[in-house]
Amino acid sequence: GALAGSAAETIVSYTTDAHLGAHATVHASVLDDSGKLVGGSAQINAKSSFEHVGEAAGLAGSGTVAIGLSNDTTYLTQDTRAYVGKEAWLSADKGIAVHAEHTTDITNAVVAGGFAGTVAVNGGVGVNKLRDTTLAFVDEGAKLWLHGTTDASGKAAVIDISAMDTTTISSGNGGAAVGVSAVGAGAAVSVNNIVKDTQAYVGKGALVYYSAPGLGKDNKASLSASNTEKIYGMVLQGSGGLYAGLAGAVNVNDLSITTKAFTDTGVSITSGSLAVEATHNIDQLTGTVIGVSAGVGSIGAAVDVATIDSQTNAYIGDSNTVQTTGT
Repeated sequence: GALAGSAAETIVSYTTDAHLGAHATVHASVLDDSGKLVGGSAQINAKSSFEHVGEAAGLAGSGTVAIGLSNDTTYLTQDTRAYVGKEAWLSADKGIAVHAEHTTDITNAVVAGGFAGTVAVNGGVGVNKLRDTTLAFVDEGAKLWLHGTTDASGKAAVIDISAMDTTTISSGNGGAAVGVSAVGAGAAVSVNNIVKDTQAYVGKGALVYYSAPGLGKDNKASLSASNTEKIYGMVLQGSGGLYAGLAGAVNVNDLSITTKAFTDTGVSITSGSLAVEATHNIDQLTGTVIGVSAGVGSIGAAVDVATIDSQTNAYIGDSNTVQTTGT
């Protein structure tokens, strides 16, 4: 008999943080060509990415019994946040940006095979388990104060608070089990379990304020949160034996996605215009599942399951004061 196995397990957990601390006061300024201190722009950017290519193969051959097993599993927990801390004051002349962005790109290839004169068994499993938190926010009681109407390039100065998370997964799992004189049995399984929380918000009692006169509609205060998933999976299993062939192929996608852009209670906003937007896009969710068996008594089964729980909200909170003066 022969037994072959291969397993790859990747466990990653990290935090990416960019912020202005609680109770801090900062006015963004730059030096011009003459060395004079002039107004500038303020940017708080947190950006993270995870890329993984996983390969696992288990191939076994024997004159009697052969068993081939393979597994590739990825566990990712990430927290990316950009924010202005509680009761901090951030001011600028040319624009204010608070941005948090995360991208995940995973490729899995899992192959398992068993080839024997009598009995052959194989199993291949690929699993991706993701836990994402991506936040851009102005905390309770903080102030964003923009003094100018144009940025450094002469375009309209804006206050922009945005959070974005993009996930791309490409997986291919396959196997073959051939028992020449008796039985071939095999299974191939692909599972993606994804939980994402992406939010852009202004906290309780915070102030977002353009102080300059003559605001245009392009002098915008913007809150935006977005989630995107692109998932492609192919699962193929073939089995054969003189008397029996058993083949099973399973593809599972389980998604729980929260996307929110909002202002909390008691927020005050003065700007040329205001935009609050939350979007969730599943650009691609494709599963190709094939189970093929051959033999006197043969069974082939293929299952493709997708479960999606999506909460997408954009709103202005209770007791907010909003004044838009742009023309």
